Amino acid sequence: MTIQNSHNTLPLDPAQPERQARDEGQGPMPPQAPTPTQPLAQPTPQAQVVPQPIAYQPQPAAAPSNGVALTAMILGIVGAVAGFWAVVPITGYFSAAFGFPLAVAAVICGHIGRARSKRVGGVGRIQALVGFLLGYVSIAVMVIASAAWTVFLFIGSL
Repeated sequence: MTIQNSHNTLPLDPAQPERQARDEGQGPMPPQAPTPTQPLAQPTPQAQVVPQPIAYQPQPAAAPSNGVALTAMILGIVGAVAGFWAVVPITGYFSAAFGFPLAVAAVICGHIGRARSKRVGGVGRIQALVGFLLGYVSIAVMVIASAAWTVFLFIGSL
């Protein structure tokens, strides 16, 4: 008796393949895995591999970082680039509108980064300083340029 599916035939009786092969005239089947009644062949003795202990190697501690200071520096640079375009006649208002929030964020992140650098041993102190200084200078340039262009355009239209 066998179970048949689309891929293969599974015998229910362990002696079924030999009987089926004799009935079909194919001769005896080659021996398969040893059955529990047959003794298993003893493996030949081989050299045992003894695992060597791995020496403990401590991992270096992660260096303290100050991501807020880095963010302040990046915002200060981008805010300064956008803010210094505020002196250009027509695009000045647009660049000031784009650069002003970046410069304000650079100032805020710069002050937070300086406070955090004191807690982590001075890491990021210069980056925070550059960030908020660029932010303050950019805000000053944008406010002065926007006021100048507004006065110039307002007085010129009178």
